[in-house]
Amino acid sequence: MELNKGVLLLMTLVLVLVIGTFTAYSQNLPDLTVTDINFTQASNCVSLTGNVTVNVTMFVKNIGNATAFNFTDRLEIGNHEHIFNFFVPSLTSGSTTNHVGSISRRCFVEFTANATADIFRQVTESNEANNNRVETYTPT
Repeated sequence: MELNKGVLLLMTLVLVLVIGTFTAYSQNLPDLTVTDINFTQASNCVSLTGNVTVNVTMFVKNIGNATAFNFTDRLEIGNHEHIFNFFVPSLTSGSTTNHVGSISRRCFVEFTANATADIFRQVTESNEANNNRVETYTPT
C-alpha cells in the first residue's frame, strides 16, 4: 500500500512538471493574427459602367510572446482574382505590420477580401486558428 502512494506521488509530480513545461513553452511562442482589413476607395463611382480603384490593407499583429521570423502573408481580393503575397522577415511581440493591394473594379459591385497571416505555416504559433480574416466591401 505504501509503494502505491509513492508511485502515485511520483506520477503526479511528473505530470505537473510536464504540464508546467508545456505551458511555459507555449507562452514563449509568437501568435500572428489578422486584426483588420481596411478598404480605401480612391474616388466615388459616377456611373454603373465605370471603374473605381480600391486599396485594400490587411493588418497583421503578433499577439504572442516571441518574435516571428520569415513568414509570408497573403491577401486575396475577389474570388481569387488578385492574389498578393508579402514576405515578412520578422515581427516582434506586440508589433503590427500592414500590407496593401490595389485593384480596379466595376462601380457598385461588392467583392470579398481574404487576408491570411503566415499562409504557408512557416511559424510555430501558440494559436494557429486566428490567422485568417474575411471581409466584404461595397463601393460607394
